[in-house]
Amino acid sequence: MILLLMSLLWGMAFAWTSTAGWFRDQANGADTALQAGEYELRLESGRKYLLHVPASYDGTQPLPLLFFFHGGGGHMEHAAEHYGWCETAEREGFIVAFPNGSSVLPRGRLATWSAGECCGYARDNGVDEVAFVRGMIADIAAKVAIDKKRIFATGMSNGGTLAHRLACEMADIFTAVASVAGTDNTTVCTPARPISVMHIHALDDTHVLFNGGAGEDAFRDPAMVTDFTSVSETIARWVVREG
Repeated sequence: MILLLMSLLWGMAFAWTSTAGWFRDQANGADTALQAGEYELRLESGRKYLLHVPASYDGTQPLPLLFFFHGGGGHMEHAAEHYGWCETAEREGFIVAFPNGSSVLPRGRLATWSAGECCGYARDNGVDEVAFVRGMIADIAAKVAIDKKRIFATGMSNGGTLAHRLACEMADIFTAVASVAGTDNTTVCTPARPISVMHIHALDDTHVLFNGGAGEDAFRDPAMVTDFTSVSETIARWVVREG
């Protein structure tokens, strides 16, 4: 058990040091124009995110903006390093942001998102994710030229559940959202306008079960487990909402 814990902590520390060296720190609250590159940014609220600005960016042409929300128990550095979005942003010419969820651990590890009935610490503490996302958009728009008609959100698992929440509460901002392995667990959803929603889910998912409920690999702490909405119910809800 001790060896396992040491290995886990070492892996977390290595991921932080290697990635933190890659992203350039930006002074808190500074509205300094950014060039192409990778940055770690922090809002006045203290919440932080990573931003990748592609090499093609020269400040003269507004670019689309994509938010990628990590899964429950993840963090922004892992998301930036392991999901291929920076490479895709370089190839396709868009800006990508990797926000960090809420956590009591140092450096924001094992973070979660508040997305209705899911998940964990963020849900239990009623974290205002919508205010965080709106704050990031304002912060990014002050630093780089973004196309405000092409702002998108996607996420994995708990991050996907947040994408559904943002479609419900920020349809005035987002052009479209896509969720991977995270169903709609909102309790109230009244989009300001129709919004495009994509949902991707494995039939054999062992965390968020395809037919609803928490799988064997979900958080086992009863206080953290969510009775996840099924994929079919998620789709049915959006069909009704979109009329």
